[in-house]
Amino acid sequence: MSNNYDTLVGPQLRERLLSRIQAAAKEDCTVLITGESGTGKELVAEIIYKNSQRRTKPFIIIDFSTIPKSLMPSELFGHKRGSFTNAFEDRNGLLYVANKGTAFLDEFAELSRADQANLLRFLETGNIKRLGTDKFEPLNVRAIIATTGDLENKLKENKIRSDLYYRITRSIRIDIPPLRDHKSDLLPLFKHFFEKAWAWHNKTLIEIDQMVPELLSQYSWPGNVRELRNFAEDVARWLDKDCKRLDREKLLSLECLNKENLDIVLLCNEAKPFVGETFSKRHIKLFQYALGQQIEKFSISEYIRFCINHCRTKISKATALRDLKKLCEIGLIEPFGGGRTSGYRILPRQ
Repeated sequence: MSNNYDTLVGPQLRERLLSRIQAAAKEDCTVLITGESGTGKELVAEIIYKNSQRRTKPFIIIDFSTIPKSLMPSELFGHKRGSFTNAFEDRNGLLYVANKGTAFLDEFAELSRADQANLLRFLETGNIKRLGTDKFEPLNVRAIIATTGDLENKLKENKIRSDLYYRITRSIRIDIPPLRDHKSDLLPLFKHFFEKAWAWHNKTLIEIDQMVPELLSQYSWPGNVRELRNFAEDVARWLDKDCKRLDREKLLSLECLNKENLDIVLLCNEAKPFVGETFSKRHIKLFQYALGQQIEKFSISEYIRFCINHCRTKISKATALRDLKKLCEIGLIEPFGGGRTSGYRILPRQ
């Protein structure tokens, strides 16, 4: 398989997905890839393409989330001159450009139901119809389809057509787990991205202390591999070129990083001797969850429910108040309001 897969994804994830990717590369059928944003869906699609029999033909990326809905039929299928205002000439759609090759169709759930019906017709028949004509044109395109989030929930929420859902889920399906579910890949991934960026800045390779990935593993990485890559590149950019070893102290000293999420986790880690090990784990999870869900304020009762649902810990109101008092002392939150309107506000990190 591709060396890019070996180096960019990590050994644990590679072991989980290798057989599925090999099967998808060998076959010439539609492939469905699901996973959170930043998990590497496009990378997996490229690996499948580069190891397939179509690797010498075009590989066209079509991100439906970036195409205005009014232009979708034209962009995807093309149009004839005069078919709508400003259609001054015939134009080939992106699927036509991908003929004999592979089309990576990203975020297909962003399509309107009418466009989903047209996409389903293309997947079933291999034919397209340009705007402004009744003539169908046959194409030979291998489709790799991707989406973010829970596909089954999108079906329940009526965001995708059931006939399209059953068409694509009966093909080869590859579900890419988030980085938080394969954290043993943190070190090889971080090292790969860091060393590549470090070399780009013409710096001599340095040793990475084992405490660095241990520290980074405390963070949930909601942006997944993409976020980790950006972070590693920032570290390489701002670390002193004369540095011989990247350790915990060097990492914490890089004030220029100022990443809100990571800064909070590092502060939580620093506070462990002050607040105690058990409580530290609980409030690290609280802030990771709050930031991931973009929660800025919460009440005492919401904190108690969080501990029950996400920390599997049932706590009393008195314990919750002690927890929240410590968070205020550390400088992570502040109280606001009074009575029924009282609660706690998460303070922005500087």
